[in-house]
Amino acid sequence: MGDELCENWVVEDVVVAPSSQADNDCAGDRKRPRQKKDSTESKRPRAVAPAATGHYYLVEFLRTSAEGGLQPRDGSSSTVASSSKRERTNTAESKSAKRRRKLRDKHMARKSHTFETAMQSSEAQAEFLTSLFAEEETRAQASALERTPPVSAEEVYLPQEAESASLLQLVTHALPPLDELLRDTTPQNGAPFVIVVCSTTRRAIELSREMKAFRTETIKIARLFAKHVNATTQGTALSQNQFSAAVGTPNRLLKLALDSSLSCANVRLVVVDAAPDKKGVSLLASHAPSRADAFRLITHVRSAAVPRPRICLYNVPKAPS
Repeated sequence: MGDELCENWVVEDVVVAPSSQADNDCAGDRKRPRQKKDSTESKRPRAVAPAATGHYYLVEFLRTSAEGGLQPRDGSSSTVASSSKRERTNTAESKSAKRRRKLRDKHMARKSHTFETAMQSSEAQAEFLTSLFAEEETRAQASALERTPPVSAEEVYLPQEAESASLLQLVTHALPPLDELLRDTTPQNGAPFVIVVCSTTRRAIELSREMKAFRTETIKIARLFAKHVNATTQGTALSQNQFSAAVGTPNRLLKLALDSSLSCANVRLVVVDAAPDKKGVSLLASHAPSRADAFRLITHVRSAAVPRPRICLYNVPKAPS
């Protein structure tokens, strides 16, 4: 047994002692005071333990290996075992990651087909939006009085392919010119004509830049998202200025609308940006974290604006060919 254990290992700094003294050292207390060594013992040479049998070498081998004093000659036994275990773990993780990615792609493909079906006609899109409202109300356990009325085909704006080139083109085709809107309505602070709902802050910044032409010297574009500016400061800015459009994330838009900082009385168009984020999740997906706030916001706008605003789905994901 000693020959097999010591074949690939080197024991460094081991003092060879008589068997009786070695047995006493192993069995006795390590904390007892040291005895003065004889001059002959101190001059005894230190050597690499040969492949010999005996109780002392086996005990010293086990003790020093536990303390890290033994090192393999070629590093083959322990290194190969750990590397093979690590490779098996990485292989298992890669398989699970591939499985999750396939399921996510399959789910997105199925949802994309549903989105494309909803974009074929105004009636199909109205039915699709009504089903999404019902799904969110069921998830929130809303009562019968709190349920949203069904979306009609007249409330849906279905843009043509040429109109979807940019958000500004979509808005200009869906609404009258800004001068006409200002002439037909009573100007109010913090009461935009268009509300654009985005899933992320970065997307809101991009779309607000596209809407630069939909403003005047005195009427601006409101950027409403939880980034660098708190809700109180944004509410103060809304109460002191006029805005033609408000672009932001669902949670911040809903918060400002519920505390009356963002007035929804003049809203004529609600644009829901359905572009997927970095993770490939659209705002219309069932597992989107901000979808509930988006539909609560649309419900609030539909109840506050007279007449009811039109709802438009923008950048709807297309099914893979």
